[in-house]
Amino acid sequence: LGIQDYPSSDDQLVVQIRKLTLQLESLPSRVEAPHSLYTAAHKSAKAVLSLASGNMHFDIPQAVSSIFTGREAQLDELGRTFFTPSSPVQNRNQKRFVIYGVAGSGKTQFCCKFAQDYRKQFWGVFWINASSDERASQTFSRLAKQFGGREPNERAAKNWLSHLELPWLLIIDNADDTSTDMGTLFPEGERGFVLITTRNPAHKVHGTIGSQYFDFGQLESGPAADLLLKAAGRPKPCDPPTKTLAVSISTVLGALPLALVYAGKAIVEGLCTLQDYVRYYTSSWQRINRALSDSGSDADQELYLSIYSTFEMVYLALKDKKGEAAADALQLLNMFAFLNNENVRWDMLTQAARNPSLERNIEAAGLTASALKSKSNPWIKVLKEKGIELVEYVFTDRGTPVLPDVLRDSEARAFDEFRLRKALTELSQRSLIIHNDATDSYFMHPIVHTWVRERPEMVRERSSKAQRRSDLAEEIPGMTRAQPEMRTGRQALWCQAAATLLAQAILLPPLGMQAADEDLRRDFLPHVEHVQKRQAEIRDRISFRQRSKWFWPVQTQLSKGEALQMAKYSIIFMQAGLWKEAESLQTKVKDFVCAVRGLDHPAAIRIQLALSETYWQQGRGFEAADLQEKVLEACLISLGPEDQKTLQVMNALAASYWLQGRYKPALELLETALSAYIKTVGSNHDDTLRTYDNLGRIHLKYWRYELAKTLHLKAVGGMKKSKALGPNHRDTLIAMDNLAMTYFTIGGLLLEPAEEIIDDIVKQRTERLGPEHPYTLWARLNHARIRSARGFYSEAEKEIRVGLEVAERNLGVEHIGTLYARARLGQLLVRRGKYAEAEDVLDDVIEKLKHLPSARNGEHPDRLLAEFYLVHCYGLQDRVKEAADLCARIIEGLTYIGGENHPFMTHLMQTQEALQHPEKMTGSLRTTWMVL
Repeated sequence: LGIQDYPSSDDQLVVQIRKLTLQLESLPSRVEAPHSLYTAAHKSAKAVLSLASGNMHFDIPQAVSSIFTGREAQLDELGRTFFTPSSPVQNRNQKRFVIYGVAGSGKTQFCCKFAQDYRKQFWGVFWINASSDERASQTFSRLAKQFGGREPNERAAKNWLSHLELPWLLIIDNADDTSTDMGTLFPEGERGFVLITTRNPAHKVHGTIGSQYFDFGQLESGPAADLLLKAAGRPKPCDPPTKTLAVSISTVLGALPLALVYAGKAIVEGLCTLQDYVRYYTSSWQRINRALSDSGSDADQELYLSIYSTFEMVYLALKDKKGEAAADALQLLNMFAFLNNENVRWDMLTQAARNPSLERNIEAAGLTASALKSKSNPWIKVLKEKGIELVEYVFTDRGTPVLPDVLRDSEARAFDEFRLRKALTELSQRSLIIHNDATDSYFMHPIVHTWVRERPEMVRERSSKAQRRSDLAEEIPGMTRAQPEMRTGRQALWCQAAATLLAQAILLPPLGMQAADEDLRRDFLPHVEHVQKRQAEIRDRISFRQRSKWFWPVQTQLSKGEALQMAKYSIIFMQAGLWKEAESLQTKVKDFVCAVRGLDHPAAIRIQLALSETYWQQGRGFEAADLQEKVLEACLISLGPEDQKTLQVMNALAASYWLQGRYKPALELLETALSAYIKTVGSNHDDTLRTYDNLGRIHLKYWRYELAKTLHLKAVGGMKKSKALGPNHRDTLIAMDNLAMTYFTIGGLLLEPAEEIIDDIVKQRTERLGPEHPYTLWARLNHARIRSARGFYSEAEKEIRVGLEVAERNLGVEHIGTLYARARLGQLLVRRGKYAEAEDVLDDVIEKLKHLPSARNGEHPDRLLAEFYLVHCYGLQDRVKEAADLCARIIEGLTYIGGENHPFMTHLMQTQEALQHPEKMTGSLRTTWMVL
């Protein structure tokens, strides 16, 4: 039951195969004048090992283009550099190589091609996006979760790679930012192979092997011409005049691969021919250059003139094309420019189209059920609801959501997947976007992504009908002075379309709670952050223009649609552990909903409970409880003490009190809620069963073991039979955990069934959540405590230490869960007689617990527990005065948090007395020391 995964038998075979391969590769250098029989045997052995080796994971930034051309010499050199046997000194360093060059030079495609060609050499191929620190962290998190089975965070991913004995390749893509500390992106140790793509020459120094880096500029004339002809769909072999034309065009384009691809697409589209391409391109170049000059472009934009110019020709051809698919494609392209440029998933698009209908149906069903259940309404409540409806009418968005037509789903025209695929195909055929078949997602090159969003519009004297190719040639020279096509208004429009897409693809609980929904939402984070960044830029620009024109800045009222969007985005941030960002959005939503609908409205209750959870995750337990108390007060006045929403808030507040050690008010709330649940929905309702479980935890804290056991048994039995919950539900596993620890506390013959239950929980959580999820770590800690109680001290200590290593890495050394586990380690060290280490651990835990945000004036239940373990440690070393003084301090702390009537207080008094009179130390007192 150790935390660390060990390679499967297949993986171990791959490790041995890899070792044999390396030994074989080094043999020729150690054998002088090898015999022909040796040479034949060596060749045969390598062939066998080549067939036996395998690749388990293959994840690259983008699929290798079917028209990939050139760089063969560099591919061969890199292969030799990575796989030629190294000296002992070189083997002590991680093998890294840098691919440097301008945007559009094919750096990423080269790395993908290398990974594909040498796939069998690597057990795993992975990549991260290093375009910013945030994106690097997000893609590391995805790597940890998807491939490592670890918690989705950067530290877990790097730790997993560092400890892999299997050969792996990591592609660090787009490491262009001068502020990026490259050293933080490399997994520690000497294992693995790393490829880095960058436009920043300062990053060349991070290569550790061979020539350390390649400098990618233009392609050689032959490969450049071949790439252009492939992109143009010209069959091989071509005649000499055609090849000469291709060389000429590639020279004009600077032999930049991305520009060559777009040139080929323009020819395929029939916008021009090989013979007249240079004339078209020159006109386009002059037009773009004039536009950039008028708009005050920077040097970077001018550097990529050849890409912009060739792109414009393809873009205008699509714009002139008739038909629904072309129109849909242009709308999608404009919207994609405001999403993140990577991983625009197909299911994200389809869910955005379908979810609104699902939400409307659920809402209609809920309203109908509510109307049937409500027999009468007090006149004051009716008046209040009518007033709310009036306010809602003023602030509700009644227009059609801003979204591309192809993603709309209505009674008049249902959403059509085939129509969406056609539009996306229009874009991918022109290389405006790139489709990843393996993940069914879409990607835009960063240069194109920015250009679509910022491109200037060259105003043209256009006829009312789409121009033919010959007409377009006459129009280009006649372009007038450039003006922004993506004016601020249009940018705001398409940015809002991107925001709407994301909001519609996210479902609010209780919908969207499946594992697949969670996986999809994890990929939303970079898109949400990108949209928010663009929205902030647009707002700043509008505000500046208003001030510059002597307009008073308009303070816009938050709309219902914007509030809903913020609530949905907060789910993305909560899932990613970005609590501050989630809190900011939830606070705005809470203020809006409470002002418009009141504290007791279902939406207000939901958002306030979500906000209280966000407070808790930041260690701000008192703020969470204060908010829940206000919600409960409003619900009691407006809805009554037996309304389901009131009871839901009671349960949440009781949990907050329990975590604070305020057991008496928690007990009162739960007893009230349980009585109301049994009366209104019966004893077998899911909410009633949850209340049984929560109540059992409180009684266990009061040492009412048999009552706690009875409550937990009832909760577990009911939840396992429930259709909505069942034996594998998260809440059922929590109840099982509580039952197991009740058995553990009672001890004796119940220790064995306690361990059996925990074993089942560990297995399920490891399979469903992963070995490093906090719930899995919690179950493993409880397993270690049970093993310790059964006398397996060494095994228990090892299990706690392994779990702590993960908790400290993923949660942090000051997280409440980490500190609780360290306190339990201290307890176990005391049992094992390791007093000096136990003191160090417990002193550190106590000091950190004093400063937790959830501690009241330094007092926290877990601090009292850790101090009690330290009392035990002092007592066993006959340091009676220190033990007695600390015992007095615990009594003071327990009194402060309201535990003067708790059974633990009596026990502390007895302990203090026994320390002063050792002959009074009873066996039961020593047993309690061991169990608590």
